[in-house]
Amino acid sequence: MNKFARKKFIIKQNKKEKMAKKTLIVVGVIIAVIIILALTAVIVTSAKSAPAVLYIEQGTVKVEHKGQWFDGKDEQELFLNDVVRTGEDSRASIVFYDSIIIREAATTEIKIQKLSTEETSIKQAAGETWNKFENIAGVRQYEVETPNTAATVRGTGFLVRLNSILVGDGSVDVNLLKDGNRIMQRRVSAGEKILADIEKGDLILEKLTDEEKRALAEQIRKDRDTYKRVRLFLVKNDPKIMTAIRMAKLDESRIMEYAEKLDNGEYNEDEIYAKSPIKTENTEKILRLTKKIKAYNRLLNELQAP
Repeated sequence: MNKFARKKFIIKQNKKEKMAKKTLIVVGVIIAVIIILALTAVIVTSAKSAPAVLYIEQGTVKVEHKGQWFDGKDEQELFLNDVVRTGEDSRASIVFYDSIIIREAATTEIKIQKLSTEETSIKQAAGETWNKFENIAGVRQYEVETPNTAATVRGTGFLVRLNSILVGDGSVDVNLLKDGNRIMQRRVSAGEKILADIEKGDLILEKLTDEEKRALAEQIRKDRDTYKRVRLFLVKNDPKIMTAIRMAKLDESRIMEYAEKLDNGEYNEDEIYAKSPIKTENTEKILRLTKKIKAYNRLLNELQAP
């Protein structure tokens, strides 16, 4: 090969490499847009859902409705003043207005005290709940009341026991209750817990232990992974999305790779949003959800840091 031919060959190879890189970037954007479209389907569907929905994760869950107890059903609608009780080997979640997720541990009982977008609240009579509040659908305030405390939040994740509250992210305003009256208040921030000393009439603020941080990290990981599972499920079960994926000649492992890169910050969600063919209130919600997944990743790193 003479010098001229070699130079021509090198130029041709460089063009191929540049084209391959451009193709990879375009494919990445396509997948990111596909993810956005999939999540749009989630939000649109959720917008039509009931104000409160029960999801049974394990065992038998009892529901009291208008004074009568019966076995709860997965994905059933719940109403104001309903009571949900889990047994010894049971687990359940309740979703309010697509903004609040409550996970009930075993032997837990809660009652829906208020149910509106202005304010939603539950009364926890026993057990342990994980509460995640993302202000996605316009809910302004959420409160959890136990016999001894009342926790008011506007966007956070926290664990509630009868005499203590552990905060994973955001902040919670905790009131100490005595004979149903609120006698003092303290704010609890991420990485802290508050203990209700009933005898002394005091709220004691402490740092989370390593074990408690691990427990909260597991709950936060479940919140994050819920979005990931929904996203992949929709991608695999939507004919239009699968057609786009086949056109891009991508398999499931490749889809997962791009999704992970999006969540880990290798792609800029704002730039992807700008390229999205859809500009609605729902896509703005999706943008916030994507940012939340990234925030979950950062928070998990902080909770697991030595």
